[in-house]
Parts: sequence; C-alpha cells; structure tokens
Amino acid sequence: MASLKKNVEQVLTARGLSRAELSSRVGLSESELVSFLRAPPKRSEGLLQKLSRELIVPDFFLFAETVPIPEARFPDFRLSKPARTGYARETLQWMDFATSIQLQADESAPNTKPTLSLKTAVGTTNNVSAAAKNLRERLGFTFELQTEAKDARTLFAWLRRQIETLNVFVLLLSFPEKDGVGFCLTGKHYDVIVLNTRKQSPPRRLFTLAHEIFHCALGMSGVSDPFVINNAVERACNQFAVEFLAPTALVKQQSAKFIHSSTLEIDQLSRFAKAMKLSMHASVIRLVELEIYRPSAIGAWQRFIRSNGDPEISAGGGGRRQEEWKYKLAKYGFKFAEVFGEAKTRGVYDDYEFYQLSGIKPKYQDDYIQRSSRARPEDAIEVEGGEDA
Repeated sequence: MASLKKNVEQVLTARGLSRAELSSRVGLSESELVSFLRAPPKRSEGLLQKLSRELIVPDFFLFAETVPIPEARFPDFRLSKPARTGYARETLQWMDFATSIQLQADESAPNTKPTLSLKTAVGTTNNVSAAAKNLRERLGFTFELQTEAKDARTLFAWLRRQIETLNVFVLLLSFPEKDGVGFCLTGKHYDVIVLNTRKQSPPRRLFTLAHEIFHCALGMSGVSDPFVINNAVERACNQFAVEFLAPTALVKQQSAKFIHSSTLEIDQLSRFAKAMKLSMHASVIRLVELEIYRPSAIGAWQRFIRSNGDPEISAGGGGRRQEEWKYKLAKYGFKFAEVFGEAKTRGVYDDYEFYQLSGIKPKYQDDYIQRSSRARPEDAIEVEGGEDA
C-alpha cells in the first residue's frame, strides 16, 4: 500500500525542502505534519490540496505507488558548499519549467550543431580572461558596439539575442529575491538561463547574464547572485563577467575619456559607467582593480550611497502598454519561439499542448512565434504592462 509519509518525504528530497519548511508553509507545526502524514484523517482534502500545491505535484501523486519526480538540479551557489535549499514555490515552478523546456527541446530538435554551442564558443581554455575574449570575438562584441549602444537595456537585448544563437534559452521571469538573481540549467544540447526580473537594474541584469553564461560554460547548473561570493565557482563566474563586460583595454580607453582623478568624483564615475553599460558599483570596483582609482574610492562610494541612496535604483511605477507579442518575446526570448514554434508547425504541439508547455494563451501563440522570426533585439526589451501570458 502506498505511504503518504514516504511519498511526501520523497518529494521533499527532490525539491530540496525540509519537513520544517513544508509544515510552516501549510500552517502546521512539524510534529503535527508528521502525525498527519502517518495517519491522515478521513476528511483531510483541504490539507492534502495545500500539500500538493506547495510540493507542486498533483494531489493523487501523494498516494501513488511511486512518485515519478526527479531530484532538483539546482544547487545554491551562494553557499560555501553549494547544495539544494528550500526554494519558494514560485521559484520551484520556474525550475520545473526550465527543466521541461530543456528536455522537450532535446526531443523536439535533437540535431543541434556542436559548433553553435556556448561551450564551443567559449573554448577549452582554463584562462578566464581568454574565455571572455573568445566569446566576445565569436559574438562580434566589439568595443565600439558596447560603447555606442544606447544604454544597458539595449546592450542587454543585443547580447541576449546573440547568446541565444548558441542554443541557449534566456528567460526573464519573476521569483522571490531570497532565491537569487538568476539560475541556469546546463545540458548536452541546450542550456537554459533564467534571470530574475525583480529589482535588477539594467546594468546589473547585464552582469548577471554574463555571470550565468560562464556557469553554463563550466557545466555548473544552479542558483547564484554575483553579489554573494562564497566559493571558487562564483569567483570564476564573476571574474568572467568582469573580463567579458569590462576588459582591461576597454576600461583604460574609456577611463582616459571620463576619469580625471584617482579619487571618486560622482559625475565622472556616472559618465564612465554609462559608456561601459556597467553599474556604478561595478565600475568603482573595476577602476580600483586596475589602479585607476585609489582603494579609498570604494569607501567613498559606500559613504555616498549611505548619504544619498543608490542613484541607479529606479523608483518604479507603471509603463506604457506593450504589444503582447513583444511582451512574450521579452519574457521567453527568441530561442523559445524558434525551437518550439518550429515544433508546433510540424504538429508536435497543438494549441493546448503549447499552452501547457509555455503558459502562453492560444490567441497569442502564433503572433509571438511568427513575429519573433523577424524581430530585432530591441523588440525584446522588457516594458511594464501587457496581459498575463
């Protein structure tokens, strides 16, 4: 006979959750939860629904002979020893989504070319600086393109489009900030990068994308935050992001134009950061690393933030209405439309199955798929507004 307790514990293990975390989420003490799982009363439908909701499984799974759920592949790289932690339900849903599209992409379009992969573009070098240079050259990411881009949002849109040509899905999704600013899932044919849209300025989102790119190149799936560095993998990914977005030669070129003092001058720093498409925080650190600023500049920047707040944090607020296909393109990207749109055209998915996979309502599916093939990178710039998918 199937055991409710055994099944729940199996799902907890797969999800990286503890009994204490689950009991808190369903409004019980841990001892009450254990007692319920051992001998559930006859009228317990409400609590069973809460359990299935938090565990993100159908309620009948809880009484099945076996629970067909794989263990999560997303260790938390913010820890000194990366391991799975108790992610929020919303985060776990997006992790399931990333896993599903990677698996179904392999099944829908298995004949991918190795020459188009991110790992091939980065190369086999153990030198992080060389890896960053290799990728810049492969993408055509020139100094002129970077400095002449309108702003960090525009550069992010261009870079995202280029990275997606290397069989990488780049998704912009929203989940609790406590679960990091991004995560990735690496694979043999396809990689998936998910960036958290909550409270990330455009320059920081650009840096996070570069950080996750190297996670994929290393074959290290997991959750991360470039501001939380407690292990060698995160240090390497941050170093790559720095070398990729702020190579020494480019920093020296632009600092010669904008930085005229070895001590912090906010106006000069702001102009430099805008030219580089970096955050002012990252700019200060890089300028100190290259001895263009004195080490005291970091303390001066921290004092400025304490006194004046971060000048790059937006006050928020509503935005203009965005066309739905652009809203979907900003969220799901070009690669998603390319791979699954082609599969839908071949009859692999009907409207309902495509909706089950993506959450995109049938009335928006064809417009998103067809327009994305002709879209420009800037069409995928995220703007507030738009109906839910």
